Amino acid sequence: MEGRPPQLASQTDVKPPNAKLHVEMARMLGRSGEAGGAEVHYQEALRISPQNLAAQLGYARLLVGSGKPERACGWFERAQQDHPELAKVNNDLGLCYAECGRSADAVVAVRRATELQPDEVRYRNNLARLLVAENQTDEALNTLLAVHPPAVAHYNAGFLLQSHGKRAAAAAQFQKAVDLNPSLVSAQSWNREIARRDQLDTQTVGFPTRLPQAEIQ
Repeated sequence: MEGRPPQLASQTDVKPPNAKLHVEMARMLGRSGEAGGAEVHYQEALRISPQNLAAQLGYARLLVGSGKPERACGWFERAQQDHPELAKVNNDLGLCYAECGRSADAVVAVRRATELQPDEVRYRNNLARLLVAENQTDEALNTLLAVHPPAVAHYNAGFLLQSHGKRAAAAAQFQKAVDLNPSLVSAQSWNREIARRDQLDTQTVGFPTRLPQAEIQ
């Protein structure tokens, strides 16, 4: 007896794309530089599943990359409301606030990320960067000391301070780093560069901007 030929699927057998598939399509389009198409798929994913974390964060990050941080903050806020105990959500929200000039809100959000995930170096570094910008150097240093060896924490604090033009405070931190670890050649070099700038009273920079041991994220 001959077997029955396979039957073609009817339209009712084909399931529509789910939120996960739309997110995957959005990511693919985003990597290809097709922001408009990616936005359409993120919006469709969120229509299907409004609390989908991957869609919320993906769409918000797409908006940041497209130069629309104010809109992005709205989606990060929605993600934070739906997933308040996730450190990465609070971290991303804080960085978006900083992008929009909302520095106080940024500190609150990223500090919450460090409370939820205390050992995550990236969140600590982000918080320290924000605190230095807000002239809260002591808390910034304590934040770095929680996840870095003391010499590296002081070096990173100096790096952040000099990036804000606070040369005297930066020099003190670099010197402390050298005192704790004389092998930190970059800290010694930064102190010589700061002394040179002070002597010339100029802001001309022709110096490395990457941390050798614990890079600020």
